[in-house]
Amino acid sequence: MANIKTHPIHLHLISDIHDLQSDRNEQIIISEPATLSKIADHTYIRYIETNPTDATPNKTHVTFKFGTNQNLQMNRTGLSQGIFHFNPDQVTTTTYLTPAGQIRLTVETTALVILQTSATSGSITLQYRLLADNVHLGHYKIQLNYE
Repeated sequence: MANIKTHPIHLHLISDIHDLQSDRNEQIIISEPATLSKIADHTYIRYIETNPTDATPNKTHVTFKFGTNQNLQMNRTGLSQGIFHFNPDQVTTTTYLTPAGQIRLTVETTALVILQTSATSGSITLQYRLLADNVHLGHYKIQLNYE
């Protein structure tokens, strides 16, 4: 059985979004308690996101998973659901479930840097583009720091 070590941490995330459909920019800042778990060669950062800009705030469970290969996976489970794989060397696809229906998305990772400064602290810098049916939806940048 795998040896699991879980630690409470604090997460600070800045997400910059450039929506190409509306030509709008948005910045979301999240500062939340989180947990960091180590299972074998993988690290999991989990937190619950509440978007204060929603008319009726919904909670989304978010998990970032990474290992020694410098690839990143982000799971989002809430009103909308999806599993996103970020790999600078490979274009990936996913199905994003929304209240309006399923959207097949292509994920192009343009930059990914994962730094662990200690067993329970570090940062993730991620830049990516999303496409649907070969139409660019937007450019995204996430800066996540945890300790």
